[in-house]
Amino acid sequence: MLLALLAVITLYTVSLYACKRDSGELLRMLFTLSLGIFWFGILTYIAKKGGYGKEFIPILYGGGAIYRKLQYLRLTLGQLGYTVAVGRYLFPFLFMLVALHASNFIPTEHLKWYYLAASLLPIVSLVIYIPSVFETLIEPYEVRLRLSVTLSYSWIIAYLLVGWACLLKETFSITVRFFRSRFLQNLAFYASTTLLYAMYCKQDPAQIYLFYRNDYMWMLGLWYLNKGFRPILYSLVWMVTVLSCIISLLSLVGTAHITWNEQHEQALLERKGNEMQPGINIFTHGLKNQLLANQIVIEKIAGQNIPSQKSLVSSLKANNQLMLQRIEKLYAFSRQGTIHLVPMSIEPVIGLAREKFLTKYPQGLVDVRLTSRTGQILADKEYLSEAFANIMENGWEATLQAGRATPVAVKLFQERLWVSVTISDNGNGIPKKVGKHIYEPFYSSKNSATNWGFGMYFTHQVIKNHLGSIRFDSSPKGTSFLILLPIARRKARV
Repeated sequence: MLLALLAVITLYTVSLYACKRDSGELLRMLFTLSLGIFWFGILTYIAKKGGYGKEFIPILYGGGAIYRKLQYLRLTLGQLGYTVAVGRYLFPFLFMLVALHASNFIPTEHLKWYYLAASLLPIVSLVIYIPSVFETLIEPYEVRLRLSVTLSYSWIIAYLLVGWACLLKETFSITVRFFRSRFLQNLAFYASTTLLYAMYCKQDPAQIYLFYRNDYMWMLGLWYLNKGFRPILYSLVWMVTVLSCIISLLSLVGTAHITWNEQHEQALLERKGNEMQPGINIFTHGLKNQLLANQIVIEKIAGQNIPSQKSLVSSLKANNQLMLQRIEKLYAFSRQGTIHLVPMSIEPVIGLAREKFLTKYPQGLVDVRLTSRTGQILADKEYLSEAFANIMENGWEATLQAGRATPVAVKLFQERLWVSVTISDNGNGIPKKVGKHIYEPFYSSKNSATNWGFGMYFTHQVIKNHLGSIRFDSSPKGTSFLILLPIARRKARV
């Protein structure tokens, strides 16, 4: 059973990497593969040592046939010992790399130096434990043997502690509820896999090389082959082992399921957008022509030189010109889908978005708060401000519809390597049925005569083109949109 679960976990991570092919999945695949290699060596060694009672064979191997296959597997002691060595010394190294990769507080450009420095001890250990090298340099000298066993176990524990320090620091650094819950699911996977490893990592390959020399049994700590263990303790140990394996698999499947759902939703949205692209182009082009026609009418009215109409015509002309400029940008975006990103602070983008909001709603209220200093982002100021203004306008409309007049709250802060923008209103919330379609083009739950259902589609596409992400939480007391935009970091000096 245990062997089968480990095989399923390993194959699952391989399939995830085959689907996503990113550095994070590659590290997780190698990390899990090292655990599988380690446990294959441990279970083979247990089988060759004679194993336990028959009641443990189904728990560990799934059946007597697999147990006997491993027991009589044609492996020399050197080959079996080095198999354990590969898994034993790669796992803590890869675990630390996974933890560093998951820790957004570590600058990405410095990771390669962490990786290089962390690889030295595993490489040295794997070289020392090559059977021929070990037999020549370590085995004949008891002091060297004791030293290699002690030092290798010490750096293994140190790597595990460093990895967990990074993961725990990351856990307590996350302030956004959605990302915290997702990270905790990943944390369950790392906790269960490291427990699977840590319970047996004291198994030094030297014990396998010195298979027939019982004088080293006590020093190398084979507690799980100790004859003094009671059956009930063995049962408890293997129950914890199998339970950890099951938790690892369930956590991995749960995380992959969330990722798959998000990618599926994104693919559906892109497909609908592509299908509607001709209609979007016609719509924006037609709206642009109508605004141009309005401009001609406004000029004719202004030519009548009626004093009482001058201020109204001037205001109407300015609004029409502003709408014309905005629809021109929208039309260009819908046709080309291209934006020009330059480094800038988020504050002027929000400031421009607020100006656009106040142009449409002069009596509207927006409260902007900068809770921490933020780094620069790569942004197209016009497009990104348009996206933020659209969310502000929707929030103010929802607040008024709920019979309230509280300001739309905009909160800016830095979430490790991301600039976070939260835009919250005090409306009646977004129904679940509407929320499923909120980013689809031409979908609107409002009056279709004045709302075309294009704003949130445009907003979603703009934020996506800024390499960011957008989510929302809604309740009868209001809705909050969370936008995360990556911080623009300079390349490290060589």
